[in-house]
Amino acid sequence: QHSQTLQHSQTLQHSQTLQHSQTLQRSHTLQHSQTLQHSQTLQHSHTMQLTHTQCNSLTHTATLTDTATLTDTATLTHTATLTDTATLTDTATLTHTATLTLTDTATL
Repeated sequence: QHSQTLQHSQTLQHSQTLQHSQTLQRSHTLQHSQTLQHSQTLQHSHTMQLTHTQCNSLTHTATLTDTATLTDTATLTHTATLTDTATLTDTATLTHTATLTLTDTATL
């Protein structure tokens, strides 16, 4: 009597990696304007008096007034931009393992 045993093993393995990235970006702009105005008035008066004497006394009076108005206007504008950036990355690894074992026994 003679016995013989044959055995064969095979292992299969498969790995798969899935990766997904998503970038979110948001921008927000802030703007502020401010106007400054300043007025200044300059006034100058000058009085002249003329006297003329003939049969009767005549007095002439003249008043000269110079007026100047200066206006300064300035507008200030401030602008700020805020940017938020977020990156989300998801990674998944799937691993499949299968082992096949074949055993053959023959008895002679």
